[in-house]
Amino acid sequence: MSYEQKFLAARKKYLDAVASLKPSGIFDAFVKEERTKILAKTMDDVNGKGYDVMAPAHVAYDTYYKTYHGKIGTQIEKEKVDKGKLKGPLAAYLASMKEISNAFLKDCATKKKAEDEQAKAPPKAGAVDAKAAGANAAAAAANKRNIGLVSAEFKKRREKHLEVAGAVDRKAQESRGQITPLHEALQKGVTTSRNYVMTGNLRGAAGLKIAGLGQLNKIKATSLATKNFYDTSLSPFFAERNMTGKELAGKMGIDIPEEYQGALKAACMKHSAIFTKATALTASAKRLNEECASLVGDAESLLEQITDIADGKDQGKIFLDGATKAAQRISGIVTSAMADAEKLDTGTLVRITGAVQVLTAGQPLDQIESQQGIVNNLTPFLQTTLVECQKAATTARQLLDAELKKIPGEFKAGPPGEALAAVTGDLVKLETLNAKVARLTIAIVQKAQPFL
Repeated sequence: MSYEQKFLAARKKYLDAVASLKPSGIFDAFVKEERTKILAKTMDDVNGKGYDVMAPAHVAYDTYYKTYHGKIGTQIEKEKVDKGKLKGPLAAYLASMKEISNAFLKDCATKKKAEDEQAKAPPKAGAVDAKAAGANAAAAAANKRNIGLVSAEFKKRREKHLEVAGAVDRKAQESRGQITPLHEALQKGVTTSRNYVMTGNLRGAAGLKIAGLGQLNKIKATSLATKNFYDTSLSPFFAERNMTGKELAGKMGIDIPEEYQGALKAACMKHSAIFTKATALTASAKRLNEECASLVGDAESLLEQITDIADGKDQGKIFLDGATKAAQRISGIVTSAMADAEKLDTGTLVRITGAVQVLTAGQPLDQIESQQGIVNNLTPFLQTTLVECQKAATTARQLLDAELKKIPGEFKAGPPGEALAAVTGDLVKLETLNAKVARLTIAIVQKAQPFL
């Protein structure tokens, strides 16, 4: 049985022993964290490869399993179930991990003894050069294996980020879909309330106030739940956004020599497309969350208008206040999207165009590698960011049209309509810039396609 299998068996035995206690999900996550398993597998991978490779693997495992045990013990103190029953089987689990460490230490000692005896033997003719070549080959093979281990773990973390980002985006889309009909009902409620008051149906107008409050509360609750899900789900991955292979290797207790850092970086860069997809989904979810928050503010304004109309307040002032608040919210959406679209126009597109020109011209290898990275990373970023800018413009247009639609004709040409005029102009500028960037994007992506 391999060291990894022995560790997994010991972990399963501990989890089975405490399963009936039903500890928290956080406790379960602490026990199931992967680093100790990875370090055990590393010992399997390097076993018999040479003492100089085996010894660091043992030190990494021996040091960390004790830390791992301490983390579990700390979490036990925070559990609400019987702490004594959680601690009882933990001692056996610790003993099993120590046995694994001692067994591999024995393997290390055996290998060291064999190497020492071999070193004492008089070398045969040509044996010195062969031994040096063999040692170099063994070291290269060991570093290649270690790079593979780090790369695999890097990919695994990026894939988990992508999985969570997808779930967060789906939740945001679902919430946006739930809020839309509630928001539309409040928009219609403004017109209906005005009609009720004009026909003397004050009871109907009062009923709209009660219904509107219920709709607003649902919108608030849905928006808050979505934001909380976004924050709690993605926060563990924010710290790893700029993670490098070198940093991850350090966390895994794997030493990659300086001359192999380039190969390690290249191996991890192969997974950049996964991160790009996760970033795009995160940006989409963030935009949807911001839209939901904006709709909360709009819904509050709509309910205020319904209430004021039902209470017989000055309708000219009611619609002016509503238009002013709507203009502020729409302006926030447009301004943010405009900033992103301008960066695409004057920055991202320029960099991709330059990189494609270098790749097409067949420049020196060192230049080609850096420009290839620009094409690989910025092209998906360009496409996803453009989509977000277009969606933001669509949302702003829908909110603007809905606001204009509910303003009565006699007020539309006055101050309420004027309050929306400036943001209308800004929105047109955004739509125009989005169209320009879209045309340029189609052209440059076609040129970049052979290099992607």
